Amino acid sequence: MLTEFRMPTYADHEAATSYQFWRLLQRTRRVDLVHVLPGAEGTRTGERSRFLLQLANDLLPQNPGMVLEDLTAVTSPPIPVAAPKQEVVADKAPEFDFNSRANQSSALDSELDEVMPSGHELMNDLVLEKDHGMLDALREVLIKGLSPTGLNEYLNCSLKFYFNRIARFREAEEVEEALGVDGFGTVVHEVLEELFAPFQRSGKPLTAAGIPDLIKAAPGLVAKALRKEEDDRHARADEGLNHVLGQVATQLVRRYFESLLTQPNALPLQIQSIEEGLQATIYVALPSGEKLPVSLIGFADRVDQLPDGRLRVVDYKTGLVHAHELKLQKRNETPAEAAERLIREDTSAADKVRQLWLYRYMLEQGGRPAADAAIISLRNIPAGPMSADMSFLTADGQSFMARSEELLSQLVNRILNPTEAIRKTDDLEKCQYCPYRGICAR
Repeated sequence: MLTEFRMPTYADHEAATSYQFWRLLQRTRRVDLVHVLPGAEGTRTGERSRFLLQLANDLLPQNPGMVLEDLTAVTSPPIPVAAPKQEVVADKAPEFDFNSRANQSSALDSELDEVMPSGHELMNDLVLEKDHGMLDALREVLIKGLSPTGLNEYLNCSLKFYFNRIARFREAEEVEEALGVDGFGTVVHEVLEELFAPFQRSGKPLTAAGIPDLIKAAPGLVAKALRKEEDDRHARADEGLNHVLGQVATQLVRRYFESLLTQPNALPLQIQSIEEGLQATIYVALPSGEKLPVSLIGFADRVDQLPDGRLRVVDYKTGLVHAHELKLQKRNETPAEAAERLIREDTSAADKVRQLWLYRYMLEQGGRPAADAAIISLRNIPAGPMSADMSFLTADGQSFMARSEELLSQLVNRILNPTEAIRKTDDLEKCQYCPYRGICAR
């Protein structure tokens, strides 16, 4: 099937990887290759790749000028030493040397001694202390504007937050043949934005009579959005997996509009804004007595006006979301405990509630109180708009705004707490698609 429709197969990816690997080695004098041994903590596998086996069993016997050395470094818990500003990760590391000089072995041994001195053990974490320079950089980010995505990033992995928003490391641009998850989500968001735009501009509500025209226009708009992604990513929109993703996007949009016809009270739909830029400023009291102006920024996918005149902020998700994920307060849990998890928990469910909470806060500070904040999951369309339960914020008699500002103040003071270092997450699942995992040896 893949071959018939000219889609890349696993063999194609293997061939491309193999070509790139051997081309990189073509004129090298020395190469250090690192892999994790079987049984290492936090790893699923430790088998040597076919490239390492080919080097040892095929290339080495054929090349008399090649020297291969297999070295192992063992990590242990950190020991109390005069810590530098930055601790370096060392994983189990066989090294292969292609330099034929006789003294290369002793040079490698001395280099390894420098990394792992006698009587000391290697540090196994990457930690950045919050010195004056780091605190100034964090303050600059907070004053310039912190988005819900940025806040979730800090809570999930403060080291990733540092790499992305302070050091501003950028991913290397790569030619991609197929859309990724982010590209697919962008296509669906752009199509929905363009379909809803006429109703937002005119101020007229969307009714059942307008649904067939929107469904008819969807395939053309999906193709247009895919062509835009093609220009950005050098991917063909009409071939292979991208063609399939285009069909999936069209189906999701069509199913969403069809669901509006059957969901109770879904129509007429009055749209107040689309992709609206939101902003709010909160003055946070620091331990020094200073009042720090912290700016919150974000873009709401859609803001609806409900029949009673109240507002509902809506966020689209192209992934699967269930309604129970948006209920942060668990059974037998106090409102205070739920609020504490809102500003500390780093789960996917907490991320979603936190995002909607901040959207609602920014709207209300701008003089437009939102009665509801909801997610529309395009892979769970029958559920309709799923509201985030934030009743725990006002359960103790405080207003939504006062309680929110209290929690935001705690968050900001935590970010600027010099005793809480910046470090990588312990959840390896979060590292799977992180662009910086190579830096922190994940």
